[in-house]
Amino acid sequence: MKTWTKEERYRVLHDPEEIRDMHDRIAQSAWRQTFHIQPVTGLLNDPNGFIRHGDLWHLFYQWCPWGAVHGLKYWYHVISRDLVNWKNAGVCIRPDTVYDNKGAYQGRILRLRLPDRRKNLSVLHGQSPRRGLDAALLYLPRQTKR
Repeated sequence: MKTWTKEERYRVLHDPEEIRDMHDRIAQSAWRQTFHIQPVTGLLNDPNGFIRHGDLWHLFYQWCPWGAVHGLKYWYHVISRDLVNWKNAGVCIRPDTVYDNKGAYQGRILRLRLPDRRKNLSVLHGQSPRRGLDAALLYLPRQTKR
């Protein structure tokens, strides 16, 4: 079993190409799930923000891209029309400020109707547990139409 160093667990993902080889190997695994949400690589942790918006279901979860180990957390976004087939929408929150400390952790999804918009938008609200701050991190999914 691999022993992870702190540097490996908290390495910043700068470009998706950094995990391309790992993703390609994982995608060929005989143990890859068919009907369950699973990360493209690494660790899926603490699903948050399960919401229906228009005709799509959205799920956000903490993601550590490097392996099945707790480390620097991102928020990953997946979408589905039927709750069986899921598509990756990619990283939606990156730990990119000093307040994120060890990653993007808890949060919630809110529905918000903006005055100049006809449609509701999903808003992600994240928190930084290490600093005791409540920082609003706005993320608007690309699919805002019904």
